[in-house]
Amino acid sequence: MFSAAGTLRRAIDSICRATVTEIEILVVLNGSDDETRTMACSAARADQRVRIIDLPTPSLPAALNVAIREAKAAFIARMDADDECDPSRLAKQELFLKQHPDIAVVGTAYQRRLADGTLCGVVVPPLSPDDIRWRLLLGNTMSHGSVMMRRDVLLAEGGYDEGCAKAQDFELWLRLSARHDLANLPEVLYTYTIQDRENVGVPSEAQAGVVADRLLTAWSRLKVASKSELHRKAIAVALTDSQLSGGRASQAVSRIEHVLRADGPSHESLMAWLYATAQARGAKSSVHECCRLSRLRERGRELRASGVERVWLWGAGLHTGWVLENTAELGIEIAGIIDDARSGEARHGFSVRAPNELSPGSHVLTSSDQYENDMLESSGPMRARGVFVHGLYRADVAHDPRTMDAQHASVSGRVA
Repeated sequence: MFSAAGTLRRAIDSICRATVTEIEILVVLNGSDDETRTMACSAARADQRVRIIDLPTPSLPAALNVAIREAKAAFIARMDADDECDPSRLAKQELFLKQHPDIAVVGTAYQRRLADGTLCGVVVPPLSPDDIRWRLLLGNTMSHGSVMMRRDVLLAEGGYDEGCAKAQDFELWLRLSARHDLANLPEVLYTYTIQDRENVGVPSEAQAGVVADRLLTAWSRLKVASKSELHRKAIAVALTDSQLSGGRASQAVSRIEHVLRADGPSHESLMAWLYATAQARGAKSSVHECCRLSRLRERGRELRASGVERVWLWGAGLHTGWVLENTAELGIEIAGIIDDARSGEARHGFSVRAPNELSPGSHVLTSSDQYENDMLESSGPMRARGVFVHGLYRADVAHDPRTMDAQHASVSGRVA
């Protein structure tokens, strides 16, 4: 885990390595602690391009607006203090904005990283202004930290809404997209740090409230019908197809998206897209669920055949809730839940314990469909204490300490 000062140092260093050298780096200390302030001052002494703005009262939208007013350049790049930029990011975004004068904001694709440095996926957002405009009516499509914006447009539009304690970026994108074009570059030029991997993409109640309020306002301003009768008929045909099969539903989604790009969003086209997408996902979800249940049954048979009668589930997230709902498919008694970060919490009817509390001879089954590889690779301390760690999706016998000892002895004997 990085300290706040350490992540800020890393963020500043990544900007200083940018291929664009004529830049001004504004570090806004938004109610920061003394260690972070000291580090920022050190960076300013080391590089004259770094300028510090100190706000004693924490307020993200106020800090952003101060930076916009204080900035001297025509283009303003945004970045969070615990993230990181590719050295070519600023140059590529600046060139794009110069070549596309109608674009007010340009973001990028980005990779996600856990606080311990583990990379955990790449997100490629919608790229074209037409796609972004209608997709914003369903949720955020811009990575706030990755954007570069035109300063004159921000000033003319009043900057960030300081009445929004959360989701200030989404409110701004909705407001700007009504009169300006927004775009994203397809290249991964930004690294976004996730502090809580169990709640990736889960907004706080305050953030969800702001988003919901702004979405309702934006939807209330939509036109009621498509401009083109031809496109209206296309939507009707697509909706008919969406009820027939998963494949036809996916094609229907694509046709409705064409209407949304060509005609712009309307109540009918957005509702049609939501309906067709639900139909398409329903078909995919049923297949996915069948595959997961099949794997749970298969892994249960394998473990029972090897003499396992009782297992601890490793992970206290949603996936564990699913396993507990389908314990009959696994066919093995659940001893409890272990989790590195949630020890002592009550989750899914169990009091979560720390992995180091398990006694030798205990059996552990990973319970995550996204982080299983990471969990297995970090299971060394448990295995060293004689705990048997089994993957649910990756049945890797090398994580059984008895098998590892036997393999080691066999290899040692051959070498001798």
